[in-house]
Amino acid sequence: MLFIPLNRERHPGLYDINGFKYTSIGRTRDDAAGEAFDKCGKLIGLKYPAGATISRLGKDHNRKFVEFPRALHTHDSCEFSFSGLKTAVLRYTETHDPEFIQQNLGDICASLEDAIVDSLVTKTINALKKTKMKTLVMGGGVSANSWLRTRLQDYCDKKGIRFCVPDRSLSTDNGAMIAAAAIRRKLQGKLESIDVVKPWMPLAL
Repeated sequence: MLFIPLNRERHPGLYDINGFKYTSIGRTRDDAAGEAFDKCGKLIGLKYPAGATISRLGKDHNRKFVEFPRALHTHDSCEFSFSGLKTAVLRYTETHDPEFIQQNLGDICASLEDAIVDSLVTKTINALKKTKMKTLVMGGGVSANSWLRTRLQDYCDKKGIRFCVPDRSLSTDNGAMIAAAAIRRKLQGKLESIDVVKPWMPLAL
């Protein structure tokens, strides 16, 4: 099973899961996708958190209005990088006046969303091809993104891959995902007490 925990914590990426054994296939080299949404959103004048706002404003707009970069896009790897995208968005705001950005905010948001989603989809497809896995699971805040869900679902449908993603009501906070994982470990005797709290507890106990 291939798992994509798309959250803001530590090293989100792609993991091969076998029972409670997690093997990293590819991680972000710098920022997480959620951070990219929020930090780029701030640069174009949006409030924190910006992910949902970017998706809403960009809906039905031109995703090719701005050709924002996709880092490592030509590499046959499973690693992500979003620091270059942040720099590109910063330069874009420096070379276009605020009035222009506001007038074209929908198209800019659509282009920004497409750049982030395109990177995530490309690297996930690379991982699926390399591992030949037939189940893809996605979780974390960014998993609520409609464009990301649509693109991964389309690919999985074409390739006969089972795609599992929580309802959006369970995707906006990692608390539900963490609680569900803890319950499974508790039921299988892999967690001493449900009351134990360890900061930065790893995925595999």
